[in-house]
Order: sequence, then structure tokens, then C-alpha cells
Amino acid sequence: MIDPKTTVYIPSHNYWKYLENAIESVLLQTVDNWELIIIDDNSTDNTSEVINLYKNDERIRSFSVPGIGLPSVCNFALR
Repeated sequence: MIDPKTTVYIPSHNYWKYLENAIESVLLQTVDNWELIIIDDNSTDNTSEVINLYKNDERIRSFSVPGIGLPSVCNFALR
């Protein structure tokens, strides 16, 4: 991917029920040249399975962090 113009990030901690809809919402946008960062904050549900559905899309990157909490996850995404 070449320097995306727009970055969207989705923090998730046990929100697998909503994660696929959130990802699909980003995919449906009409803006070109974007990236999506998904941060799994130590989920114990099916979050990783949902993320794996999109692993072949080069515009989407995912990270796992060890339960650092929402403010730290947001700071992680911004870095």
C-alpha cells in the first residue's frame, strides 16, 4: 500500500458481534486510498476469527495487544 490518505482504526475487546459490520462499513466507503487498522485488545471471544476473514486484504492490518485498555489502544493506533 502506498501512503494511504485516510486511516480508520477499530479497537475491539470482545466485540466480535459488531466487528464484521464495522469492517464492512469501512469497505463500503467511496473514499479511495485508505487503510484500516484493527486492534484486538486481548479478546476472549471470536474476534480473531472475524479478523481472519479479512487477512488477505492488503488495506487491512490487525494487531493484538495484551489487554491495555481503550485509551492505550487508541494511542497504539495513532502511533
